[in-house]
Amino acid sequence: MRTITSKMRGADFAVKMVNMRSWLDQHMFEPAKFRHHQDGEIIIVSVDFERDDQAEAFKSRFDGEEIGADFPLQNEIKPASRARKQI
Repeated sequence: MRTITSKMRGADFAVKMVNMRSWLDQHMFEPAKFRHHQDGEIIIVSVDFERDDQAEAFKSRFDGEEIGADFPLQNEIKPASRARKQI
């Protein structure tokens, strides 16, 4: 699952949400979840996609950012080194 966020001013929220929903419907994309968070005048909309192609298209169209794209997974398993120590 990929989460794409888009930031907007509170005054633009209603219009941008209509634009997002119309665009998603036109492309027959069905996000798994929509949510938003307000921080003062800024509203951050987060949209979860199960399909990578839909997440990428939405990200590109709405100048989105991807949550966690720059952070490693907490439970990431690092491969063991294959180099052996010589005794």
